[in-house]
Amino acid sequence: MTYAAIGLLLASAALRTRLVRLYLAVRLLRLSNVLHRAGNNAIESVEREKQQ
Repeated sequence: MTYAAIGLLLASAALRTRLVRLYLAVRLLRLSNVLHRAGNNAIESVEREKQQ
């Protein structure tokens, strides 16, 4: 029984670690997209001002 409990504990820790990694990857991707959009908007704004 103790081996099964240890196995379950290790499996849940590994799953939690994977979920945390996935969560962090998604957050980083969202942040990257936000920064990309902000940079793109700034460049477009500068280009519009140059054309005027």
